[in-house]
Amino acid sequence: MNIKILGSKCAISDEYLEAVDKIASRMGLNYTIEKIEDESLMENYEVTVECMYGYCPGCKFNHEGSTDKHAPAMVIDEELVLHSEFPIDEVFEEVLNKFK
Repeated sequence: MNIKILGSKCAISDEYLEAVDKIASRMGLNYTIEKIEDESLMENYEVTVECMYGYCPGCKFNHEGSTDKHAPAMVIDEELVLHSEFPIDEVFEEVLNKFK
């Protein structure tokens, strides 16, 4: 299983990657994980980054009411499976289970 975390150079995106890595490891999955910060690569998944560099009011504040797909996001085996929010652990587990 190849996992990509799409995100900016912010602490939230780093925490997202750490959460997914921890959960996938705990589940005993065979996986690789990488973080993608290049916005041109994120466009392949129709995900945008609209972070306010130097100031972070939080992802939900920045994108409230938006219908666009935005980071942080997760791609598994080239399929965009989560975007636009930081889910709870149970949601990560449910999604990862589908790709076992």
